[in-house]
Amino acid sequence: SQETDRPLAIHLGGLTWDEFRQAAKHGHEIGNHLVSHAHTPGLDEANILYEAMKADEDIRAQMGEEHAFSIESSYGIHDHRVEKILVPRFPLTRNWVTDAFMDGIMRGDNRDPATSKKEYVQWQRGPRNATPLDEMTGWVEKSLTTGTWLVLVIHGVEGIGWEPVPAVRLRAYFDYMKQREDRLWVATFRDAGKY
Repeated sequence: SQETDRPLAIHLGGLTWDEFRQAAKHGHEIGNHLVSHAHTPGLDEANILYEAMKADEDIRAQMGEEHAFSIESSYGIHDHRVEKILVPRFPLTRNWVTDAFMDGIMRGDNRDPATSKKEYVQWQRGPRNATPLDEMTGWVEKSLTTGTWLVLVIHGVEGIGWEPVPAVRLRAYFDYMKQREDRLWVATFRDAGKY
């Protein structure tokens, strides 16, 4: 963020499409995470498709084509049946790395990205409520030393969402990255994926 002096805006309740559009104007990507954050492994194909394609339709109508680039299926990260249904329908999926030249080290996979033999590594990390700042900054340093594509997944902030990260810790994390901007390329998932 270039606006490091701005506090993180947090409020209870759902965000409006106008608030999503404002976030997009500040460089945020709005991505598909299904209509209701359904537990996709427990759904049949028709309901998985409804969840994904209805969200895609809404995002396209409200935000524009550029925000309908990728999807992250809720709870489906290790489900091959869900993967087979969704991967063909989106240019890029956040849960699954399907290109032969890439290695996907998703959350929960503790492999060291430095050990991968692939040309590109997508290393997905997700800070949680109790994740210390030094662990989070360590991901950035590991990414810099290995040339790894670090994908951060923050699922909650300041008491809202799953395992919410305190806003003060996120602000310190973003400030840490800002201090290294001459060595980091910070981009949306869409832009990094297109690269």
